[in-house]
Amino acid sequence: MHEREGRAEERFRSSGNEVSKIDNLSYLITLAEQSSTNTASSIKEDASQPNGPVI
Repeated sequence: MHEREGRAEERFRSSGNEVSKIDNLSYLITLAEQSSTNTASSIKEDASQPNGPVI
Protein backbone atom coordinates (compact mmCIF):
# COMPACT_ATOMS: atom_id res chain seq x y z
CA MET A 1 0.00 0.00 0.00
CA HIS A 2 2.81 2.43 0.89
CA GLU A 3 4.58 1.71 -2.38
CA ARG A 4 1.46 2.64 -4.36
CA GLU A 5 1.07 5.87 -2.36
CA GLY A 6 4.72 6.69 -2.97
CA ARG A 7 4.35 6.22 -6.72
CA ALA A 8 1.21 8.36 -6.81
CA GLU A 9 2.96 11.10 -4.84
CA GLU A 10 5.95 10.99 -7.19
CA ARG A 11 3.66 11.27 -10.25
CA PHE A 12 1.86 14.18 -8.60
CA ARG A 13 5.16 15.95 -7.87
CA SER A 14 6.37 15.31 -11.41
CA SER A 15 3.13 16.74 -12.82
CA GLY A 16 3.59 19.84 -10.69
CA ASN A 17 7.10 20.32 -12.06
CA GLU A 18 5.82 20.02 -15.64
CA VAL A 19 3.07 22.58 -14.98
CA SER A 20 5.67 24.94 -13.53
CA LYS A 21 7.81 24.57 -16.66
CA ILE A 22 4.81 25.30 -18.88
CA ASP A 23 3.95 28.38 -16.79
CA ASN A 24 7.53 29.65 -17.14
CA LEU A 25 7.51 29.10 -20.90
CA SER A 26 4.15 30.84 -21.20
CA TYR A 27 5.54 33.82 -19.29
CA LEU A 28 8.62 34.01 -21.53
CA ILE A 29 6.46 33.83 -24.66
CA THR A 30 4.27 36.65 -23.33
CA LEU A 31 7.35 38.79 -22.70
CA ALA A 32 8.65 38.11 -26.22
CA GLU A 33 5.28 38.98 -27.74
CA GLN A 34 5.10 42.25 -25.79
CA SER A 35 8.63 43.16 -26.82
CA SER A 36 7.86 42.43 -30.45
CA THR A 37 4.68 44.52 -30.31
CA ASN A 38 6.52 47.43 -28.70
CA THR A 39 9.28 47.26 -31.32
CA ALA A 40 6.76 47.21 -34.17
CA SER A 41 4.93 50.18 -32.65
CA SER A 42 8.17 52.15 -32.32
CA ILE A 43 9.11 51.43 -35.92
CA LYS A 44 5.67 52.60 -37.12
CA GLU A 45 5.98 55.79 -35.06
CA ASP A 46 9.45 56.51 -36.44
CA ALA A 47 8.33 55.86 -40.01
CA SER A 48 5.43 58.29 -39.62
CA GLN A 49 7.72 61.17 -38.60
CA PRO A 50 7.90 63.93 -41.26
CA ASN A 51 11.69 63.69 -41.48
CA GLY A 52 11.74 59.90 -41.54
CA PRO A 53 13.04 57.67 -38.80
CA VAL A 54 15.21 59.15 -36.08
CA ILE A 55 18.50 57.31 -35.84
